[in-house]
Formats: sequence, structure tokens, C-alpha cells
Amino acid sequence: MIATAGQFTGKQWRSGRLEQFLAGHPYPLLYATVHGSRLYAFDTLESDLDLRGCHVLPVEQVLGLRDGPETVTRKGELAGAGVELVTHEVKKVCRLLLKGNGNVLEEVLSPLVLVTGDFHAELRDITGETISRKHSGHYLGMASQALSVLQKPGKGKVKYALHLYRALLTGVHLMETGKLECRLPVLNGRARLSHVDELLERRKGGPGEQGLTGQEIAFMAGKFDRLMLELKEAADRSPLPAQGQREARLNDLLVRIRRDGRYR
Repeated sequence: MIATAGQFTGKQWRSGRLEQFLAGHPYPLLYATVHGSRLYAFDTLESDLDLRGCHVLPVEQVLGLRDGPETVTRKGELAGAGVELVTHEVKKVCRLLLKGNGNVLEEVLSPLVLVTGDFHAELRDITGETISRKHSGHYLGMASQALSVLQKPGKGKVKYALHLYRALLTGVHLMETGKLECRLPVLNGRARLSHVDELLERRKGGPGEQGLTGQEIAFMAGKFDRLMLELKEAADRSPLPAQGQREARLNDLLVRIRRDGRYR
């Protein structure tokens, strides 16, 4: 079952080749969703397709002497744009959710859905109850990594600055509301950072609009310190539990998939 959702449109989908690309995965897909800049709502026509998902291994590759791959990465090109699909095996997905992994949280709850079914619907319901204060650490780490990239020679680009702000503002919003929001324009509608609006506008421009000056990067580093503190304070006062819940429900879902062989 494959469907488009949200803002995801473009030649890659209309050509039908994306469906063929997904169908070429070596294992059954339980879900596949859009991630990256298209999820964050600062993509351009030239943006690659970052897809994430979950696969299920045959029982002999789970119980036998030779384990199947926990992670599968496939790359290709559609309509002139690069496409990457990274999937984790269902058991790894469940474990990462309980550990507070924000990447898996975002891919499970992404509104841009390409492959879905009963498993995905049940997992989305459970995932909302795994959100905890532990997720703040994920977004703090993601933001620190984005700043490190931004400060490297040749990486002072609008795109990397937007990734920095997106991570921090998603983390603050999650800690304060318990709800996941990845779209940077929506997040900044709440944060009201005028320089983020300016960066979003520049992202729509040509190559000449994409470079940042050293002064701009220094300014963003200062804002980074303030937003990092804001995220830490939001986590300290957050009503979210200290650690993810619903291990029993995830375990039950995993056992049913292994036992019944019902994927979607």
C-alpha cells in the first residue's frame, strides 16, 4: 500500500519510478516515510529524497545462526534527484523508540507516508506514548553536530543553518507540548526568530543566496548557546516522563509480527 501525503509532490512521485524503487527492497516494508529537508519544509526542487522505513526479516534470519541485516541502505536517482532509503529491522525500531531516538520518532510519525498499513498505524499510536524528556538529549546532540558542520570550511551554507534551528526548535516544542513538529516554518511561527524567516526566504533563492558570511555564522553560534539553554530548561520543567513508556505494548506488537507473519 503506497500513498502520498502532506506537501510531498514532484516528478519523482508522478513518474511512478519511486514506487518501483520501494518495491525493490529485499525485505517486506512495514512503513516508509519521507524525512530530511522535505519533512522539515525547507526543501528545494533540487533536494534529494531522504526516505526512512522499517523492514521485517524472515524468521530463519532471526532465529537461525546467521542474522539478517538490522539496517539496509539503498540509493538511486529519480528524475535527476538522488534518493536514499534507509530502513531498520522492526526489532531495532522498537528498541530505538524506547531509547529516545529522535530520528526514529520522526520517521514513524512523519505525515509524508509512502508505505503504511495496520502495523504502522498501531506503532504510531504507541510511539506517542514513548516520548520522554530523554528526547531532549537527542535534539541537543543533533544541534551540536549541525553547528559543527556549519563552522567547517566550505559548509557555511543556509541549508546547514536551517538544520541547526530546526533541531533546537523541534526539541523545545517537544519538551513543552509533548507533540512532535518538524516543519521549521511552523516552529518559527511560535519562536518568532526573524533571522530564521530570512534564512527560509534565502533558501528559495539561487546559489548566490546560499552562502553565509563569517559574521552571520558567529551570530548564529551566539543564538545557538541561548537556544541550547532554552531547550535544557524546557526539558527540566517538562511534564513528560523521564523515560519512554510502553515497552510491553511494543513487545506484544513485535511478538505478533514474528508469530503471525502479518506485516501490513
